[in-house]
Amino acid sequence: MKHSKSSSLRAGDAAWSKAAEREPVIRRLAGLKRVREGDLRSAMRDLQLGRSQICLLLARYRSNPVPVLPCQNDRALSPVDPICPNLSTG
Repeated sequence: MKHSKSSSLRAGDAAWSKAAEREPVIRRLAGLKRVREGDLRSAMRDLQLGRSQICLLLARYRSNPVPVLPCQNDRALSPVDPICPNLSTG
C-alpha cells in the first residue's frame, strides 16, 4: 500500500501533538533541582506513563529543552535512567 504525503504529515502531527501535551509536565520536572517521589508520581499520573518513560522524557528534555517526541512504541530504551538514580525502576 502506497502512503500519501498527507498521511505521513498526519502521523507527524499526531506525534507533535502528543509531545506538546507532555511538554508542560516534563518542563515542570526539569525546573526542579531534585525530582522527588511525589513529583514523579504526579507526572506519571498526569501523563499516564510509567516511571522509566517519565525519566527518559526528562533526560531528553534536559539535554534539549524542546517538546519531546515519543520513543518508538512509547517504551524507554533502558530500565535504568541516570537522571533518576535515586528512584527505583520497579
